[in-house]
Amino acid sequence: MITVWDRQKKCPIQEDVAGLFWMLFLYQTWAGKIVRRKWLLSLASKIMGLIADNAQSASLVAPFIKKYSIEEELFEGAPYPTFNAFFSRAFRPGVRPFPSVGLGSPAEGRLLAIENVSFDTPFHIKNMHLTLAELTCGIGTGGTALILRLCPVDYHRFHFPDSGRVLETKVIPGALDSVSPIVDMPYILQHNARRVTRCQMDHLGEMTFVEIGALCVGSIKQSPLLVGDRFERGQEKGYFLFGGSCVVVLMRDCHVAPDILARSLDNQETLVRLGESIGHLTALAHPSDT
Repeated sequence: MITVWDRQKKCPIQEDVAGLFWMLFLYQTWAGKIVRRKWLLSLASKIMGLIADNAQSASLVAPFIKKYSIEEELFEGAPYPTFNAFFSRAFRPGVRPFPSVGLGSPAEGRLLAIENVSFDTPFHIKNMHLTLAELTCGIGTGGTALILRLCPVDYHRFHFPDSGRVLETKVIPGALDSVSPIVDMPYILQHNARRVTRCQMDHLGEMTFVEIGALCVGSIKQSPLLVGDRFERGQEKGYFLFGGSCVVVLMRDCHVAPDILARSLDNQETLVRLGESIGHLTALAHPSDT
């Protein structure tokens, strides 16, 4: 079982893993190891994407909502024409506001955070071994790392926590393995396909966003922003199509809330909501160079 701390409810909760049987098969059996060959996983993700885009998949939405107790009234778009339309659903306006100051969570999911990370030095958190330089292919700097794991039951859009402008982008090809804690693959985040965007925020310093594909996530949709373009606080940056996924944010100039850091040091993820206050600018930081 996977246990996470629900920060809003102030209690631990058991995660109900969608597709648990197939996860265990793929990552804990010899037959699953064979199926997990890169080209087979990529093919499986494409097939699942086609199924989720088919009109017949709409029949899967109501049972999924019921099984995982999803609060349907918080979202736009119902009735959903396909399962992918449901999976990438948007919140109704005002449901998840961002704070006017400080750091609001850029996504809704299970958060691990670690501060004072060197860009080139490997570090360990939970069951993962990471090097920021390898994760981003050399884009960005060291500092604080946020790792937000999104489950199939979660909201799968991600947002800018502050206004600012795009400095650099890069698409990095890779595999589509699961990012669930069930998977014992320490280098998984820098092994999977991902999109890197370095930004200068107006009030929160420099940030580098890394959206990581995962099992059944063959597509990461991005807002049509080019280098030099501006964006606003809370603006949608993009979204994932069907499957589990992960968002990593590297922050040069921000601190994370002490309760989140303490649980991360104990290898416990914290469930946070989109826009929820999770940190602040460091006192000596220079938030913008513009």
